[in-house]
Parts: sequence; structure tokens; C-alpha cells
Amino acid sequence: QIDRRKIGYHAPSLELGIAKRILQMVYSVQDSSGNVLPNQRFTIYLLPLENRPPSIINTGLSVEERGTVVMTTTILDAVDPDTSNQFITFEIKVLPGRGFLMHNQQTTIPGHIFNRDDLINDRISYMHAGSDGDSDEFYLDVSDSIHIISIVVRVKIRKLRESGESSADVTMVPGSVGTFAEVNEGGVVYMTTEMIFLTEEAERTLRLMFILEDAPHKGALMRYGEPTIRFTKDDLVAGVVSYQHVGQEIGMDVDRDSFNLTLSDSSDRWEISGNRIRKLSVFINILPVNNIPPNITLLEQYTVYEGGRAAITDRHLLGTDHDNSESDILCILTSQTSSGYIENISPGPGSTRTRSGLPASSFRLHEIRLGYINYVQSIHTSLTMPIEPVEDRFAFSCSD
Repeated sequence: QIDRRKIGYHAPSLELGIAKRILQMVYSVQDSSGNVLPNQRFTIYLLPLENRPPSIINTGLSVEERGTVVMTTTILDAVDPDTSNQFITFEIKVLPGRGFLMHNQQTTIPGHIFNRDDLINDRISYMHAGSDGDSDEFYLDVSDSIHIISIVVRVKIRKLRESGESSADVTMVPGSVGTFAEVNEGGVVYMTTEMIFLTEEAERTLRLMFILEDAPHKGALMRYGEPTIRFTKDDLVAGVVSYQHVGQEIGMDVDRDSFNLTLSDSSDRWEISGNRIRKLSVFINILPVNNIPPNITLLEQYTVYEGGRAAITDRHLLGTDHDNSESDILCILTSQTSSGYIENISPGPGSTRTRSGLPASSFRLHEIRLGYINYVQSIHTSLTMPIEPVEDRFAFSCSD
């Protein structure tokens, strides 16, 4: 029967996860004369399906105070060609602290599950509750029925300005007026007549010439895309005057720049609320742009004893990203180990229990530094299994 391939092993139909399994059959061989060869062992390696974890899109979201934003697939998504949309699920582990996560306009609770179809059809939204604070966050577990990836969705809350408050109102000494503008790191912002409080009548009748007195340190004043030290009111009306940030990478925090302009002697008299203006100060907020991918460096060779476990630390793997903190860099295993598994012993979101002993599909860079990530050498020599692995490997990708 064996020679004719009549004997086989049928793997169980249950989902067995991402780690390799080993099982054995013990049998004896007997011939027609009654001679017995006892205690033979047949070893079966039960391999997981080559099922890659989903690719995660998690840009975070921005919402005005007391506002609502629909979470589209450009904000949050999990792309997996092996899995249909209804089986790609998002489980809420920790709710947002300053708002509500809504599913079909209904509030949700921890443990609530939605799927990719809900995101595609605009059924998921975040509603700000109006409480103080400029940021919020909530935690999700993303799964394709095999892999589980824990993510944090960040929320930026934009404050509404009070009625009558000017976005450009900066208190200055008599004879001066101040204004401010925002520009993305490496970007351009155009100056307008509204920024310097020119009324329609002043815009129509006044002749004004602005001369650069104190130049910006981290950018340049531009006219028609070229550096300049002077421009006119008509240039502002035409929209050809700009500030361009030309500094280096600013990291994760807002940076600032400024420059001062004076009116030429030939300019008409310009007044704001009875105050004659001779000087204009422009304050620039430079906003960080997350446009550089993480950099991963492999350092010392990693060693583990057969049958043991050891932490993967920053002596073995180092990651840097000037635009993000380590906790925002998610690494996903794209190819699993063959003689063991990677475990993440940190507590899951919303839990205090360790995840020791469970194969992991992902980790965050700060968990490497904290000693939460181990390699477990689980398939090895024993009294019954003469298996002698000498090396193992896995592949991963990291995104911010």
C-alpha cells in the first residue's frame, strides 16, 4: 500500500496559525514470520500556508473641535490579496479619550469589530466630543484571520477660533503690525493682502513698497519664484510673493522663522485703527512633514541556544526616523522563521497580560529597545526528534 501511495496524511482543516508544527507517528514493522521492528517514528512537518500579513495604511486623521470625520481607506486600510474584505477585521481594543468611534452612526465599545467593507463604504467615523486637547488616539487589532497586527490611530484636533478672533492678529508696538502664516516643511506659502489687514479701499488706492529689513533664517522671501528683498502691494494682489522654507529636516516638532519688512519712504500713509504702520513683522510656523521612511540597520549577529529564547535588542537591530517616535514605527513580518517563532511579550492594547508564547506578526521599534521581542527556538533536537537546525531567518518591513 505504501509503494502504491495508498497511505497518506491529511492535514487538519483548522487554522493552525503562523508557526511550524511537528507531529510524530510511532509504529512497528512486522514480517510474515512474526519478526518485529518496534518503536519506529515517522515525523511530519506541518507547515503554515504561505500567507503574508496584510499591508497596513494608517495615516492618522485630522478633525476640527466638535467635528466628525469619515475614516476612508486613504486614512485607514489593510490590503491583503489573499483575503476577502469581509474577513479583514478591525477590533477596537482601546477607545479614543476625547471622542467617539462610530460604526453606522452608532457609538462603539471595546471589542467591537468592523471590517474592510465598512471602511470602503464610509461606515466608520470619528466624532470629537469637544473636550480640551489637541490630540487623541485609539487602538485597533487588524487581522486577516491568521495574523494579528496591533496599531494606534492618531487624531489631530484643530481648534476652532472664537468669533472675531483674527488668525493673523499679533500684538506689536505702535507703528508696527504683525501677522503669521503656516508652511509645510520644505514648502511654500503665498502672502496675501488679507494677511496684512489691507481693506478693500486701501488695496485699491494705496501705493506701498515693502523692503526686507531682517531676513528669515530658515527660508527665503520670493517674488515670482526668485529671491527678493522688496515687493509692492500690487505684487501681493497678484499673488506672486511667497515665503519658501529651505531649511533642513525639522523632525517631529513645529519650527519657527520670522522676518521684518519696512515701508519705503515713497509709500503712501498706511493706517490700521488710527495707528500709522511703518513696519510689518511676519512670523512663520513651519509644520513637520512625514516624508522620510524609517532607516533600519542590522548590527551584531544574533545568537540563541538550541531550544532557548533570547531577546532581539537594539544591539542587533537599530531603527531611526527623524519624523516619528519609535512607538509610531510598525514592523511587520513578511516571512516567518522556519525553526521557531518571533514573540512579542508586551501586553496587548487595553490589557495587562503578557503575550509570551504566542507567535507574533508584528512589533514596534520601541518594543525592541524595551526587550519585549524574542526569538523562540522551538523546533530542535530531543530524545525522539533528531533535528539539528543551525540557523534561522525572517524578513520584515517597517513603516511609519
